[in-house]
Amino acid sequence: MSRFILAAVIAVVAASVVASPVLSQTPVPPQACGARLDGAGKAITFSEPLTEEVRLGLSAGVYLALRDESGRGDWPMSEIEISSPCVIARFEADDADWELFAGEGLAPPRWAKAVGREELLFLAEGPSLEAAGAWSRIRRGAPPAGPKAYYLGGLINEILYVFKVYPERPAPKQLVDDLHSLISQKADALAALDSTGDAVSLYLETQSRRTAVLYRPNLLNGVRKAVISGADGLYFMPTVRDGVVLQGSDTTCAKTYGLYERRNLTVLDSREERLDLACYYSRDDSNDLFAYVTLSPDAGDDRKHFKSVIDAALKETGAVRSSGGARNVRGSGASMDKFWFDRSGTGHGIWLTRRGDYVLEVRLTFATDQTDPAFDALAGLLRDFNPAEK
Repeated sequence: MSRFILAAVIAVVAASVVASPVLSQTPVPPQACGARLDGAGKAITFSEPLTEEVRLGLSAGVYLALRDESGRGDWPMSEIEISSPCVIARFEADDADWELFAGEGLAPPRWAKAVGREELLFLAEGPSLEAAGAWSRIRRGAPPAGPKAYYLGGLINEILYVFKVYPERPAPKQLVDDLHSLISQKADALAALDSTGDAVSLYLETQSRRTAVLYRPNLLNGVRKAVISGADGLYFMPTVRDGVVLQGSDTTCAKTYGLYERRNLTVLDSREERLDLACYYSRDDSNDLFAYVTLSPDAGDDRKHFKSVIDAALKETGAVRSSGGARNVRGSGASMDKFWFDRSGTGHGIWLTRRGDYVLEVRLTFATDQTDPAFDALAGLLRDFNPAEK
């Protein structure tokens, strides 16, 4: 099961038991702004695999609570900056002094920051899971009125995550305790929002094996794209062992190929006449594998197009010498391919072919000493792209 871990982007304290937050000795003035939290809500415990009802409610709740209604994609920072905030609590966690703020306007009811740290943690207000689930079936109009839920999230590396959901307002001490725990321990995210693509990914197992929802796919047009972590059931259909089948082409992207793990899936263009989907794999920062499947019924200019793609990549990276690793994928059915090293010693490869009305393109980047694992992964992916050759 794929999960984003808060510890991947902020340091963690390796301890099985965490003490209560150590509050700063600096006096905190009475709260002078923002809504007061006077509830007793404790975070919901989600049982996996999620039922379809819970999957839809959680996905829609995250979307409605965290989406940027302005369309700019810069919430919550844009609202925090103009919210006239006041500090209402201070606590220490992970060797940093954190301040908890409240503010006015459309900013989250609470947010936490520490000097020298880029992460922003916040509490967002949204619909209850039941109301969000009902809205998700029609996806029209404003967020549903009625009971509210509260979503403890984080803006980390420009991605919005949700770590906990409260069915009602948490008490101030409960919120500080939970923030301290998130910062100080390894914490699995429940979900993430791609605000650019209006897409939610869940990091929990579901009965349907669908873990992503695209809320406005009609806006994806080759300029705006949506990035998700797993199958959504429309553009990427789930298969056994966490593989996905891409809409239209029936091309398969497995969960792993050799030492390379699938990190995300992308809808580059959702238009029926220009469908463009991608799978991204990596081993680490210097070893990447991208697979693109693009609807392109006109095969008349394939050879010219393939050559132009390869020539552009050679020019951009600066080819110094060819890679002998290409022999590992001979017989793959490619119409055209090229593998080379640039001046820094980084390896590159492009593989292109046609399958029916679709052009299949694979791009590979690998460190010199990782040539064999890279081509082993490539060979596995190409077997899925050319099922007749398995």
